Amino acid sequence: MLYAALLVNGVFLIVKQRRYLLGGILLAFLLIAPFLTYNLLTSFRYRVLGTAYDIAQFSADRDINDFSVSQRFAAWETARVITTFRPWVGVGIADVRAEMMRQYEWRDYGLSPANRVMIHNQYLHYLVGGGVIGLFLWLLVLLGPLAQPSLRRNPYVIHFLVVMGTGMLVDSLLELQIGFNLFVFLYSFLVVAGERHSQTAAANLP
Repeated sequence: MLYAALLVNGVFLIVKQRRYLLGGILLAFLLIAPFLTYNLLTSFRYRVLGTAYDIAQFSADRDINDFSVSQRFAAWETARVITTFRPWVGVGIADVRAEMMRQYEWRDYGLSPANRVMIHNQYLHYLVGGGVIGLFLWLLVLLGPLAQPSLRRNPYVIHFLVVMGTGMLVDSLLELQIGFNLFVFLYSFLVVAGERHSQTAAANLP
């Protein structure tokens, strides 16, 4: 999420502010830092190699009960299969877990019941629960503020949307109480309040 925010900052500096040197330095840092970290920090290198090995277990159709990333891949594939049955309206948000477990009964990828994980992707979660319509409505809520010039120019709003949007690629944040409360609070504080402030300012113009 940090790298996604820094990437947006780099692009913003170059495209919007024409600060090519500073933006170029930031983008160069994002390219060089992982390379240096991989070669200089042994623990990070082992983590990368371990993740690659983890993914290889799923690709080779081996036992993935001890591999967390492969378990997520299995969950994503299971969710994808479910979406083919009811692509437009989904199975209902409240029934996502039940449908996932039911589909695991048809194909369990060799996973024991304790290792049959949930989707861990908010977009795919809404696609399963609400179908294409539900996912569209969710994207409208998340990305809708970018259609308003006043919010699009607000760096706090942009960073919030980038961080939350990136985090939701690897976890179903809104299915966790702390994630849901954090999103609602920050969305209200930054997006809703910013929109009202813009409307008030526009109404006070002579």
